[in-house]
Amino acid sequence: MSPSDLLQQLVELKHWLDSAAFHAFGGQPTSWAEVIGFALGVASTGYAAVESPWCWPYSIANNVVWIPLFFTAGLYADTSLQVGYAVLGAVGLWHWLRGDVSRRSVLPVVRTPQWEWHVQALVLAVGTWLLWAVLVQLHDSAPFLDAFTSVFSIIAMWAQVRKYIETWPLWVAIDFVYIPLYIYKGLQLTALLTVVFLAFAVWGWVVWQRSLDRHKALLANPAVAYA
Repeated sequence: MSPSDLLQQLVELKHWLDSAAFHAFGGQPTSWAEVIGFALGVASTGYAAVESPWCWPYSIANNVVWIPLFFTAGLYADTSLQVGYAVLGAVGLWHWLRGDVSRRSVLPVVRTPQWEWHVQALVLAVGTWLLWAVLVQLHDSAPFLDAFTSVFSIIAMWAQVRKYIETWPLWVAIDFVYIPLYIYKGLQLTALLTVVFLAFAVWGWVVWQRSLDRHKALLANPAVAYA
């Protein structure tokens, strides 16, 4: 297959992803990218909630599908964010499969180190300001919210990569911003998916808290974990 043939197939694939799968929510079209992203996103978040490394392949596939979706919607930061997500997904897959080498066990759920909270706050403030300035020049459809949610999401994803339990309250917070943003952009199915993400985030928070408690009990008394 020549490069030109491959490029033509990619263009045709984007057109298909942008095409309407069905009409709902007042007759507005819902694209195939939203439908496929919905399924992949549910699988990814569900697997993450139960600490399964399978969350990462589904997450990466979701990122690839959503690149044309957000580009078409004019959310350029979210488009670039999918690339960042895919990279973090690869890192997360390696990190989770590698596990806790020192203990030769699966990677445990832990709390975010205190010093890292200060770094995250600085990254959120500076990153949002810099990205907002760029998006204004690019005539992004929602420059501030697009910048804020993008930087916040990267921080939440990094916490998930490291298996910090705080990843879930971070996702809960960002989902409350994403839902009205997607509705405003006419991405109703994606907004509905984010509601599902929100429910999974609460569930994951509960499941990971139990895992964290078990890990603490194991550190305090190894016999407790097998009681």
